[in-house]
Amino acid sequence: MATISASKFNLSRVQNAVFTINGEKEISYFLTNFTLPGMSIGSVPIANPFKVHNEPGNTLTYEELTVSCIVSENFDNWKSTVDWLQTGSDGYSYRESDTKRMTRKDGSIVLLTNNGNRFGDIGIYNMFPTNISSISFDMQSAEPTPLTFDITLNYESYKINFDANAEI
Repeated sequence: MATISASKFNLSRVQNAVFTINGEKEISYFLTNFTLPGMSIGSVPIANPFKVHNEPGNTLTYEELTVSCIVSENFDNWKSTVDWLQTGSDGYSYRESDTKRMTRKDGSIVLLTNNGNRFGDIGIYNMFPTNISSISFDMQSAEPTPLTFDITLNYESYKINFDANAEI
């Protein structure tokens, strides 16, 4: 039976995560929450004279990515996301040509330790926003609470990279 040494087993505790979008380096999205999306290949039922059984599918599909972000002081990250979402439609008419297609972008979620050291990133490829949540302004809260909003993204794929030499 395998044993795990306590000194070699370290629970993964991400303290900070920053969402960046290629081409928008001046805007950062400090995350309060995100869930690494699941993926599936599905299955295909195959029948024979005796029974139906399933075989692995051949189309990889990803769940949507939703990230919860802290609104920057001047709302720059929220405004940038709204502008990006609005490239898909003017809100009043159908798209008249392919030149008004929504811009797809690459980006990453940078994972930081509690010491601020980068120990990994999740590269997200060919993504575009499908939803931006509302922002709730609570004036009666006893403690100052940062404003947050959620972005839901569809994308082509993602890849996780961990730095084996990072000091966690």
